[in-house]
Amino acid sequence: MIVYLVLVLIETLKKKYKDLFKRINKSKNKVIAVDFPSGINGDTGQPMKQAIKADYTLAIHSKKFGHILNEGKEYAGAVRVVKIGLIESVKKNYCYENCPSLWLKKFPKKLKSSHKYTRGKLYIFGGDEDTAGASILSAMSALKVGTGSVTILGNKKIIKLAQIIFPSSLKINCESFEQFVNILKKFRITNFLIGPGAGLNKKIFDITCFALKKIKYVTLDGDSLSVFKNKQRKLFLLLNKNKILTPHEGEFKNIFPKISLKNKITAASLASKRSNAVIVLKGYNTIIASPNGEICINTNSTPELATIGSGDVLSGIISSLVGDSKMSSFQAACAGVWLHSEAANKFGKGLIAEDIIRCIPSALRKIL
Repeated sequence: MIVYLVLVLIETLKKKYKDLFKRINKSKNKVIAVDFPSGINGDTGQPMKQAIKADYTLAIHSKKFGHILNEGKEYAGAVRVVKIGLIESVKKNYCYENCPSLWLKKFPKKLKSSHKYTRGKLYIFGGDEDTAGASILSAMSALKVGTGSVTILGNKKIIKLAQIIFPSSLKINCESFEQFVNILKKFRITNFLIGPGAGLNKKIFDITCFALKKIKYVTLDGDSLSVFKNKQRKLFLLLNKNKILTPHEGEFKNIFPKISLKNKITAASLASKRSNAVIVLKGYNTIIASPNGEICINTNSTPELATIGSGDVLSGIISSLVGDSKMSSFQAACAGVWLHSEAANKFGKGLIAEDIIRCIPSALRKIL
């Protein structure tokens, strides 16, 4: 009987809370939450059965995951951190909210003494002619951000198409793995992007493996990730902290099938440590993780980025920033993701991939 009465009381309280939450959410008064809006999971930012939407949230001591992940960002409203005298604990792993103050000091700026050879060179594998637009988008975005030159490698059809669409890029004919090997012997390539529109075939597999062995900085996107499905061990043996993987959730499952995506922060962190590479797990809250435990959560994104070609633009931006005299792979990934989102926000509704590229100068002006 006592247990029955307790259960009845709990259900009654739940109903009262639900009714109260609904009344608060319908109210025109300003709502201020202390630490978290009631009903929001502090670790995931996901609402439970019923949650309060706040206009302002006073986060005690520091922001938590729930303030910036999933729906938590919307429910928390404007977040202000309130210090209460707690001593900052020393942590082995660090988690940051992505913002320019984290990486701006290392961001490669154009100086009066700069010229195209001091700004770095990026080489991009062009893929198949049917999907050549992907690598051209990557090349355009890389040059917009400020790399000195971009060279597209591809067959004669791709080169002809790139010459018409994007004459600013350099072009090299590359139709086979053997030609790629000879190109690496002839040119000093230290920064390479492969994946956008590349295709899923043995040639791409062989070129990607060889590039990972011979080139210091390599960014893998799209097909160059999925081509390693069921061959993950081969990929992991070729990776290191200078390599960047930029999977969306589908590509992530192809190369990390045993890592659950239920918690994206944990998933990105585990994937980075397992692969020994920088992981950019793309999505509304893109997570950037480094092998040494650093995690960065991007919070300035927009749903407008859910459009074809958006990822190709992102990989071009990231690749343009990395290098010995530029940024580390982790810093470049954080900066690239932030710039990508900021450019999209500058444009607003009706965004397509080309619009992101057009708005890169506006995003650069904001930080420089």
